[in-house]
Amino acid sequence: MGKSKQQAKVKGNLKPASSSRAAELVGQSGSLPLGNLGGFAQFASPSLGASISRPATPGSDSSDSMALDPELTVIVKKISKRDATTKLKALEELDTYLHDHASAVAALLPTWIALYGKLALEVDRRVRLASAHLHQFVTQHAKKKLAPYLKDCIGPWMVAMFDQSKDIAAVARRSFEGVFAEDKRQGVIVFCQKELLDYVGEMLLVKTEDTLSDARYVTPEDMAAKYARVIASCFYILSYLTEQLPVEERNKAAAEYNGLFDSATVWAFVSHANPVIRKAVHYFIKTLLQQSQEVIAARLDMISPPFFKSVLSEKEPAVHSDMWDALLLFTDKIPDAWYVFGKKSPVAKLCGFLRAGLHGSPAIAYPSVIVLLDRLSAKMKQEDNFYKDVFTSFWAGLASIHLTVKGARDLVSAYMECAVYFADKTANEGQVATAEYLVKEAMYQPMLSYFVPTKSTEAMNERLPTANGVPMATSTALLAATKNNTLAAAVPALISRVSEIWAQYVLDGTYARSTLAMPDVCDRIYTFLSAFYLHGTDAAHAQMVDTLVSLLPAAIDSALVHKEHAPCLLRLVRRVLDEYKDVVLAQLDVSALMSTLLQVETTVPSACMEDLVHIYTLLNTGANQCALAPLLARLETMRADRGRQCGALLALLRLVAGNTNISEQLDAIIKDVASELLSQGEHQLTMSVEDRDMLESVVRESLLQQKGTATYDAIVSLLVSSLSAANKSHWSAQDGAAASCLAVLASLKEDDTLAVFSGALGDELVCQVFDAMFLSAASEAEAATIQPLAQSVWNHLRPGIGAHEKTLLKHVAHAITDINHKTSSMEMVQQARELLGALYEDSSSSGYFDGVTTLMGSASAWQDMYKAFQSSRTLEYMASSVTNGYAGMDDQSLYEDKDELYPVAYDASGASALARLAMFTSSLISDLGVGAFFEEKERDWVVHYLMVIALECQDGLAMQGLTRFWQEKPLLDETFVLQVETFIQQAHAVFDAWLTLLFQQQKSVQPDLCHQILSIVSNGASQASHLSRLASSVAEILLLPRDQTDAYYATLVQMLMDRLITLDHWTLAQLEPWLALVKPDAKKLAPLCKVAVLTSIKPIVGESSKFRYMQSDCANRLAGGQAMQIFDDSDEAWQWLTLLNASSLSFGAIAIPPQRLMFLISTIRGWFGQDFDDHLGVTERRKVHVQMALLFGHMSDAVQQVAGSQWHFFMDCVCDFIQYNEADDPSGLPVMFGALNLLSTLMGLAADGSTEIKDALDDRWADLHAALWQSFVAEKDAETPISQPRRHYQCLLADLIGRVPAKIVQAQADFATVLQLLKHTANESVQTRAYFILQEWIKTRIADLSVNVEFSANDELREPNHIEQGLIDLLLRVPPLPDWSESLLGAHKHELFSYLVSWLLMLDHFNDITFKLKQQFTDQLKRVEAVDTLMPALCHILHIGSSQGHAFFDLSLWDTSIYDLQGFDMSVETSYSLLAAHIYFKALKHIPSLVRSWWVNYKQRQTVIAVERYTQSFFSDILINNELDTVNRADVKEQLEDNDNEFRVKTLRTTHEVAAAYHVDEQEMRISIKLPSNYPLQQISVDGVQKVGVSEKQWRGWMFAITAVIGSQNGNLVDALTVFKRNANLHFDGVGDCVICYSIISVLDRSIPTKQCRTCKNKFHASCLYKWFRSSSSTSCPLCRTVF
Repeated sequence: MGKSKQQAKVKGNLKPASSSRAAELVGQSGSLPLGNLGGFAQFASPSLGASISRPATPGSDSSDSMALDPELTVIVKKISKRDATTKLKALEELDTYLHDHASAVAALLPTWIALYGKLALEVDRRVRLASAHLHQFVTQHAKKKLAPYLKDCIGPWMVAMFDQSKDIAAVARRSFEGVFAEDKRQGVIVFCQKELLDYVGEMLLVKTEDTLSDARYVTPEDMAAKYARVIASCFYILSYLTEQLPVEERNKAAAEYNGLFDSATVWAFVSHANPVIRKAVHYFIKTLLQQSQEVIAARLDMISPPFFKSVLSEKEPAVHSDMWDALLLFTDKIPDAWYVFGKKSPVAKLCGFLRAGLHGSPAIAYPSVIVLLDRLSAKMKQEDNFYKDVFTSFWAGLASIHLTVKGARDLVSAYMECAVYFADKTANEGQVATAEYLVKEAMYQPMLSYFVPTKSTEAMNERLPTANGVPMATSTALLAATKNNTLAAAVPALISRVSEIWAQYVLDGTYARSTLAMPDVCDRIYTFLSAFYLHGTDAAHAQMVDTLVSLLPAAIDSALVHKEHAPCLLRLVRRVLDEYKDVVLAQLDVSALMSTLLQVETTVPSACMEDLVHIYTLLNTGANQCALAPLLARLETMRADRGRQCGALLALLRLVAGNTNISEQLDAIIKDVASELLSQGEHQLTMSVEDRDMLESVVRESLLQQKGTATYDAIVSLLVSSLSAANKSHWSAQDGAAASCLAVLASLKEDDTLAVFSGALGDELVCQVFDAMFLSAASEAEAATIQPLAQSVWNHLRPGIGAHEKTLLKHVAHAITDINHKTSSMEMVQQARELLGALYEDSSSSGYFDGVTTLMGSASAWQDMYKAFQSSRTLEYMASSVTNGYAGMDDQSLYEDKDELYPVAYDASGASALARLAMFTSSLISDLGVGAFFEEKERDWVVHYLMVIALECQDGLAMQGLTRFWQEKPLLDETFVLQVETFIQQAHAVFDAWLTLLFQQQKSVQPDLCHQILSIVSNGASQASHLSRLASSVAEILLLPRDQTDAYYATLVQMLMDRLITLDHWTLAQLEPWLALVKPDAKKLAPLCKVAVLTSIKPIVGESSKFRYMQSDCANRLAGGQAMQIFDDSDEAWQWLTLLNASSLSFGAIAIPPQRLMFLISTIRGWFGQDFDDHLGVTERRKVHVQMALLFGHMSDAVQQVAGSQWHFFMDCVCDFIQYNEADDPSGLPVMFGALNLLSTLMGLAADGSTEIKDALDDRWADLHAALWQSFVAEKDAETPISQPRRHYQCLLADLIGRVPAKIVQAQADFATVLQLLKHTANESVQTRAYFILQEWIKTRIADLSVNVEFSANDELREPNHIEQGLIDLLLRVPPLPDWSESLLGAHKHELFSYLVSWLLMLDHFNDITFKLKQQFTDQLKRVEAVDTLMPALCHILHIGSSQGHAFFDLSLWDTSIYDLQGFDMSVETSYSLLAAHIYFKALKHIPSLVRSWWVNYKQRQTVIAVERYTQSFFSDILINNELDTVNRADVKEQLEDNDNEFRVKTLRTTHEVAAAYHVDEQEMRISIKLPSNYPLQQISVDGVQKVGVSEKQWRGWMFAITAVIGSQNGNLVDALTVFKRNANLHFDGVGDCVICYSIISVLDRSIPTKQCRTCKNKFHASCLYKWFRSSSSTSCPLCRTVF
């Protein structure tokens, strides 16, 4: 088509703008006159008339490059580097730079265009992606300035748009679409078409793998990948041009296109080795066939051969989609092309292609075959045996290795589809023979392979599963419904041939050469018949009747003959009859078949009964009682074979549903079956899974089919009793019945389930199901089975659960306090949450509120339960007064004999009913939220009971036997303790949240809370309705009657008052009126409540006159008593005493004039001196003594400046209270603690400067210490676990022992006894005090022992044992070492602590010790191998070389050279680790030779390496520096160098070295001692640098002596240097050396050789000679052999 010569005129007679005109102008003049251009080309140049030039390459001297910023120039040069990582980083730098300096884009543009041409083709995907992003940024900011460079970058840009990496292609496409609007893009492509084609042509025709990449820097694999990517992109570019450009635009570049299309090289790419290229070529061919078919048609000889060769051999799945599109289009557009590509018949090649399974991708290929075959040329179809060859090859493809089972299904479906299609087509075209062949032979072949697989077709067999019969049957049914006469005549023949196969299988039980088992045969026959019935019409069904009339009776008869095949044959008959009954029943001899079935029943296995009865009932279309009577009679006799009976019952129940004529006959059988399944007994253990499943199926079917009958009610009753029994027994092994019960209920549909639970027993049944949902089964396997079943039943019940609301709530409420209920109280919260959620959708509804109340119980119920515990306190309650002072102020009677108490029942975990209820309630409140739970004031009482119970539990955990909320045991279960601790935390959290909530509400309504509470308490509860909720609740707690108060109540009152005083900032003016309520004669508050309130308010009102008056009043009243009997005669006296104690202040104690206090003391002193009976019991008197001791302590501060005998009286009381009570007695412990507290107060006052008290103490130290020491020593026999009160007592006792003068303690201390305290007492304070006592004892003993050892004669034959045997035993007794990932029991903690402290004591022996004694201690430890037991224990504690999964303990933040034992915290692992590290440090310091010996000989290499690394990291540097510091000490250095300037020492810290020089005349003898980096594990190295006047043997002997001093004798550098110095001095003084060790100074005892041989006159060290005698077993001289 040509262009019209007539052009529209424009203004100024200018030529209209067009891209072609622009190209012409450029071609003519080389420059672009912008004024004459329009459209896209109008922004093609940055300046008018500027010429277009190629951009300069990077690094050139162009003006653009020169204009670049220096930083930008550096980045550009980096991009030009070959390394991909360098390029990537440079591109990131460039991206950052341009985002910060967008204006630089214009200057960079020429350089970037040149760079992009290479970057777009880079091997590294990351570089290409980064460059694509950067190109997008550059092009968007360049805008019209891009035009001059567009033709230069369009090629790489388009390549990037078709990159195989989708992210790169997406970025490139976005950048192109972002720069050019949609209506401009075609113009851009037209504008650059020739340049683009030139670029593509160069890549396709010129470039190769070698020329496109540099083989010096790119691997062959990357070269090939890059080439394939670029070539594929070029073909996609050609496709893009073909699709996007109109024909007339493409014609303008016809020369370029033809240059490409006429090149055989281009079309050869269709068979390239790389699939990426082949895929692109196929896509290109498909595009040409769709857009420009003439291109292909004109070059058929060139294109067809490589194309079809590639297609018929293509095995790459990734290529198949585009390949098949191209192939189908090729065949459709140019059918004769099949004849162009080779001499061989195209049909043969097609058949080969089919036999090869189309080389894979069956989901794509096989659905396309029908189109391919249909579009083949008539010439091909007219070739001889075309259809036979094609379909034979088609089916043979099933054996191809390219097919999987799934792919085979595609083949079968495609094959049958093609057969039906071409049969119908050829029949309609009059090709009768071909149509008959396709039906009778082609369609029969797959069926033959399907039904008769043989060994010869083994490759096909595994790809023909049963499901492949569906497309065969569907196709057959489709043909059977045809109206074509030819096909209508052929289909019966096909069915007949298939029927013959079935008949032979059924009659003979096998088929010649078939490898198919009979069950599979029956499955395939049914699959075929079912699909045929489903897809066939009535006409098609009629063609199958004759086959079925003969097949079904034959199958039943064969089941009688071939018993082994009976199950599958009967199943086949049943399934076929279910579908074809309407078609075939009228044609069958029903009576004969039913008779045969009764004969078959006696021979077939149980599994066949359901099928047999089903067939029998189907044949009996009337379902009358008479016809079924024989069958029912048979069922009654089958009880011994439940499987057979149940199978029959199932079928019968399903088929006769609703028929009342026969239901009565089934009742007895069904009830019997249900009873066996749902009743408990031994038979449940032996029942097989198969029998249980069958019985469950019968019961389930009975519930479905027998509604409203007595049988139905009987089954429901069995369900209830079964579940109830199982829940009570906690699901024992015999509860299979209950599991079956749940399985039956769970299998019902929702409506059927609701029907079961709507009966008379529904309430009970729903409760049992609910319990089963939360069972604690005997095993996890049972729980995993039962719980999901129960949950499933419950889910069915939820829609109708409201009908059982009251029953369920009462049931769960009872379970909460039921000690026989196995579910814990904490777990009951989960049940409550589930129940409440099921009953009430809205948690804020009144129903939900009432439901929670029902579960939790009423206040009166709680009070009754708590009263039983509150009124039955034991002596442990009094003992708890050590930690809870209110217990000592409670005057209630206590039980001394626990056998007198009423028994309390406990659940399996040991919790009482009240404990269960309290723990449940706290958890429920935490779960619901405090705000939601306490939304109404009716529940405020819960806080009171939760807190008093929690406080008692808190003390109960600290003291065994104190509370009876749980069962008293020697050791509580850790899980239960955790539950109790959780409850305590939850109760305190509830209390805090409740108080905060009510306080915030109160402040917004009535701010004067203090006055409100006081008003209610003073005026009575009738005023409460007018006041705030918080005031009412607090007042209600304060006004509890006396018989409902105890120590825990008083603690709650104090907590409550303290919090309110703090929250509301109560002042003196507000609190002073409260004194009227707590004075002795006030009656509104209970005594303990008074004490608690007074304790809270006294810090604020303590300075007021009214408070002092109240104190004075109590003291006056108490002073008026004539004897101790006052406490028996009047309850008020006890109040006076306790109130006076409670009123004591932190400073000033009791603010009463000293004279009045002295009168009170005098009065009380008279009580203690009375000689008549005060009528007080032992316990009551001890209570008074406790308060008296407390009062004496309070008064001591007030009268400390008053001289008198009161101090001796107080100390007499201390001695008497301690001596006449025992800490093991619960009632005596608080008396002793009070006495110790009083003594501590007196000692504190004496230390503060009270001379009167100090003098009294000095006079009574002997008596006081005797009493204290007796009590202290007695603690070694204290029973464990130690209660918290006893622990407080022990800590105070240990503290007081430490404050007794050391001389007094040491005078009475016995090492063995104190060591027993260290060993057996389970209190670190006592153990620590024992350590300090023993430490002082050791210091004294070491001082004496050092003198004795040094001045005693050496007895080489005796090995002294100076270390006490008791300590040795403790060192060798390694306790159980902790696994810090688990809790360590308290007893074991103290054992470990005592073990570590005993080693601390042992190492204290080496402080300030002589060398000789140190050596003897070391030898003794070596003999008993003590260090060999210590080191593994230290490694375990410090996790050195540990396999426990812990990293070693990091000591970098700690100084292990010092340790304060008083800072030890037994509850923290770090304390043990630091103590162990300190012990290791001291061991390395004092006995390094023993540690080194263990390290060298230890067998576990991993530990050895770890110890070395650990020592080197944390200890070696410290020890080395200590050694060097010691040498550098002024006194030490002066001592070493005090030798007339002959000996000099120098330390070198950087090399851990000491250099020593000894001057001999004008020469110098020098040695060097170097400490290794892992010192002291590794021996020091001694280097004899220079010797003078000494023989080689002597020199070596001296060097060995230096080494031995440090390495073997645990000496230090000073010791070693001293030995060297003395050796040198004595040598030059003429003293001879020992001939054995060649040293003058003995390494062992620092002696000189004194033992002389009478014959050879040589002298020896005594120690060397003794060692020689012992090793040689003789007493002869080592040299001359003369007997000594």
